[in-house]
Amino acid sequence: MLHREDWKLGETSRAVLAAKQGEGQGPQTIANFELALGQDTERNENLFHQILRGWLSGSVRDLDLDAFNERVYAELFLTPGADPWLGLSPPGVFSGLARGGRSVVAARPSAAAAKPRAAAKPLPRLTAPSSP
Repeated sequence: MLHREDWKLGETSRAVLAAKQGEGQGPQTIANFELALGQDTERNENLFHQILRGWLSGSVRDLDLDAFNERVYAELFLTPGADPWLGLSPPGVFSGLARGGRSVVAARPSAAAAKPRAAAKPLPRLTAPSSP
Protein backbone atom coordinates (compact mmCIF):
# COMPACT_ATOMS: atom_id res chain seq x y z
CA MET A 1 0.00 0.00 0.00
CA LEU A 2 1.26 3.44 -0.89
CA HIS A 3 1.25 6.30 1.56
CA ARG A 4 0.19 9.89 1.02
CA GLU A 5 3.82 11.01 0.88
CA ASP A 6 4.25 8.79 -2.20
CA TRP A 7 1.86 10.88 -4.30
CA LYS A 8 1.71 14.29 -2.62
CA LEU A 9 2.70 17.09 -4.99
CA GLY A 10 5.85 19.08 -4.33
CA GLU A 11 5.67 22.82 -3.70
CA THR A 12 6.61 23.68 -7.31
CA SER A 13 3.82 21.49 -8.72
CA ARG A 14 1.33 22.89 -6.20
CA ALA A 15 2.28 26.43 -7.26
CA VAL A 16 1.77 25.59 -10.95
CA LEU A 17 -1.67 24.11 -10.21
CA ALA A 18 -2.61 27.11 -8.07
CA ALA A 19 -1.58 29.48 -10.89
CA LYS A 20 -3.57 27.53 -13.50
CA GLN A 21 -6.77 26.94 -11.56
CA GLY A 22 -7.96 30.55 -11.65
CA GLU A 23 -10.02 32.71 -9.35
CA GLY A 24 -12.34 31.18 -6.81
CA GLN A 25 -10.45 27.89 -6.56
CA GLY A 26 -8.79 27.16 -3.27
CA PRO A 27 -6.50 24.63 -1.65
CA GLN A 28 -9.33 22.06 -1.69
CA THR A 29 -8.97 21.79 -5.48
CA ILE A 30 -5.31 20.86 -5.11
CA ALA A 31 -6.16 18.42 -2.31
CA ASN A 32 -8.80 16.81 -4.56
CA PHE A 33 -6.27 16.52 -7.38
CA GLU A 34 -3.76 14.90 -5.02
CA LEU A 35 -6.42 12.45 -3.86
CA ALA A 36 -7.28 11.53 -7.46
CA LEU A 37 -3.57 11.15 -8.19
CA GLY A 38 -3.20 8.80 -5.23
CA GLN A 39 -6.23 6.74 -6.23
CA ASP A 40 -4.92 6.46 -9.78
CA THR A 41 -1.50 5.40 -8.49
CA GLU A 42 -3.07 2.76 -6.24
CA ARG A 43 -5.14 1.39 -9.14
CA ASN A 44 -2.05 1.23 -11.36
CA GLU A 45 0.01 -0.57 -8.72
CA ASN A 46 -2.67 -2.93 -7.41
CA LEU A 47 -4.77 -3.72 -10.47
CA PHE A 48 -3.15 -2.77 -13.76
CA HIS A 49 0.27 -4.20 -12.89
CA GLN A 50 -1.37 -7.46 -11.79
CA ILE A 51 -3.32 -7.71 -15.06
CA LEU A 52 -0.24 -6.94 -17.16
CA ARG A 53 1.82 -9.53 -15.28
CA GLY A 54 -0.92 -12.07 -15.98
CA TRP A 55 -0.90 -11.25 -19.68
CA LEU A 56 2.89 -11.58 -19.75
CA SER A 57 3.06 -14.73 -17.60
CA GLY A 58 3.51 -16.99 -20.64
CA SER A 59 6.38 -17.00 -23.06
CA VAL A 60 7.29 -13.51 -24.23
CA ARG A 61 9.82 -14.76 -26.75
CA ASP A 62 7.31 -14.57 -29.61
CA LEU A 63 5.35 -11.60 -28.25
CA ASP A 64 3.91 -9.37 -30.98
CA LEU A 65 4.59 -6.00 -29.38
CA ASP A 66 2.19 -4.10 -31.67
CA ALA A 67 -0.67 -6.49 -30.85
CA PHE A 68 0.20 -6.38 -27.15
CA ASN A 69 0.19 -2.57 -27.14
CA GLU A 70 -3.15 -2.57 -28.96
CA ARG A 71 -4.56 -4.94 -26.32
CA VAL A 72 -3.24 -2.80 -23.44
CA TYR A 73 -4.84 0.35 -24.83
CA ALA A 74 -8.09 -1.31 -25.93
CA GLU A 75 -8.73 -3.54 -22.91
CA LEU A 76 -6.81 -2.06 -20.00
CA PHE A 77 -6.96 1.69 -20.67
CA LEU A 78 -10.24 1.38 -22.64
CA THR A 79 -8.86 3.62 -25.42
CA PRO A 80 -8.93 1.43 -28.54
CA GLY A 81 -6.88 2.68 -31.49
CA ALA A 82 -9.79 2.10 -33.88
CA ASP A 83 -11.93 4.57 -31.89
CA PRO A 84 -11.15 8.15 -32.99
CA TRP A 85 -12.46 9.34 -29.60
CA LEU A 86 -10.27 6.87 -27.65
CA GLY A 87 -13.16 5.83 -25.42
CA LEU A 88 -14.07 9.40 -24.47
CA SER A 89 -17.32 9.43 -26.43
CA PRO A 90 -19.10 6.13 -25.77
CA PRO A 91 -22.21 5.36 -27.81
CA GLY A 92 -25.54 5.84 -26.09
CA VAL A 93 -24.40 8.69 -23.83
CA PHE A 94 -26.17 12.06 -24.11
CA SER A 95 -23.69 14.94 -23.99
CA GLY A 96 -26.10 17.86 -24.44
CA LEU A 97 -23.98 19.16 -27.33
CA ALA A 98 -24.86 19.27 -31.03
CA ARG A 99 -23.66 16.02 -32.69
CA GLY A 100 -22.46 14.94 -29.27
CA GLY A 101 -19.74 17.59 -29.45
CA ARG A 102 -17.99 15.53 -32.11
CA SER A 103 -16.11 16.82 -35.09
CA VAL A 104 -15.23 13.78 -37.16
CA VAL A 105 -12.00 13.48 -39.14
CA ALA A 106 -10.64 10.37 -40.82
CA ALA A 107 -9.32 7.93 -38.23
CA ARG A 108 -5.80 6.61 -38.58
CA PRO A 109 -5.88 2.80 -38.76
CA SER A 110 -3.89 1.13 -36.02
CA ALA A 111 -0.93 -1.08 -36.92
CA ALA A 112 -2.35 -4.07 -35.07
CA ALA A 113 -5.88 -3.73 -36.47
CA ALA A 114 -4.97 -5.65 -39.62
CA LYS A 115 -3.40 -8.51 -37.67
CA PRO A 116 -5.65 -11.28 -36.34
CA ARG A 117 -5.22 -12.01 -32.66
CA ALA A 118 -6.47 -14.52 -30.16
CA ALA A 119 -9.55 -13.74 -28.13
CA ALA A 120 -8.63 -11.94 -24.92
CA LYS A 121 -9.77 -12.83 -21.44
CA PRO A 122 -12.27 -10.32 -20.04
CA LEU A 123 -10.86 -7.86 -17.54
CA PRO A 124 -12.16 -7.57 -14.00
CA ARG A 125 -14.58 -4.69 -13.54
CA LEU A 126 -13.00 -1.63 -12.00
CA THR A 127 -14.60 -0.26 -8.88
CA ALA A 128 -14.15 3.14 -7.36
CA PRO A 129 -11.46 3.16 -4.69
CA SER A 130 -12.62 3.86 -1.17
CA SER A 131 -11.75 7.22 0.32
CA PRO A 132 -8.93 7.29 2.88
